[in-house]
Amino acid sequence: MTTKRPLSFCLGLLTIILFSVNSGCKKEKPCDPGNTVLPQFYEFNLRVSDRTVYLNWHFPKLQDDAYTVEVKYNLNGSEKVQEAVGRMTISELNNGEKYQFIMTAIDKCRDRYDLGSVSATPNTPFVVISPTSSDGYSIEEGKVRIDLRFNRPADTTDRYYPRMMDNFIILRAGLSYQPGIHDNTGLSKVSYSYKWLENCTVLSLITDKTKESFCAGFPCYLYLNFHFMWIGATFYEGIADKNGMQLDADKDGREMGETKLIFILN
Repeated sequence: MTTKRPLSFCLGLLTIILFSVNSGCKKEKPCDPGNTVLPQFYEFNLRVSDRTVYLNWHFPKLQDDAYTVEVKYNLNGSEKVQEAVGRMTISELNNGEKYQFIMTAIDKCRDRYDLGSVSATPNTPFVVISPTSSDGYSIEEGKVRIDLRFNRPADTTDRYYPRMMDNFIILRAGLSYQPGIHDNTGLSKVSYSYKWLENCTVLSLITDKTKESFCAGFPCYLYLNFHFMWIGATFYEGIADKNGMQLDADKDGREMGETKLIFILN
């Protein structure tokens, strides 16, 4: 006995058969991440500030968009996760608390690669609080003395402490006014000696020679440059406090940064 099926049933059955055949033959195209560089940092920098940590990095050949970087950390008992390309700001942290940041590179196929971890402790900036004016110096036996006072004691045992202070603090003199941080045209370098005072809260600089020896006339401009010395692509040397905070020389709220103090000698 033959049972007749309605046309709609037959069409539906045919659709199922064709779908099954097509599904069995279809091949997924493999994901191509398009990466031409290894998932490892060529350069990595970390700066801390008030309740904030700043990260920025480069991958080899500066192909920073080859990977998204995921950063995991614990805040007040909860795991936090952020992703970014090239740089990241992590805020709303607790000052004085040490954080560990676990980093992972993620390619365009969402494959993951371990980048290790770094630690940092945010705090209020470490800054120079005086002098603040062009006459903030004294004269001792014809030599110029400048006392740099910090808001907290410096850590002279820190591994980033300058091997030579004049790599970090540079004095130059000249008759022209040079407001730019890096504009030293027509200026001559002035040698000096230094010593720490008041439990490392004051760095006292005194020129090796009298002002008449390095000033061709008066008024004479004496420039003090804070310059961070890079060692390779990642490490640098400068002045840090006992909290591990590098000097915020330009007072932008973050560690490091270059600036120029100007003194007028008469």
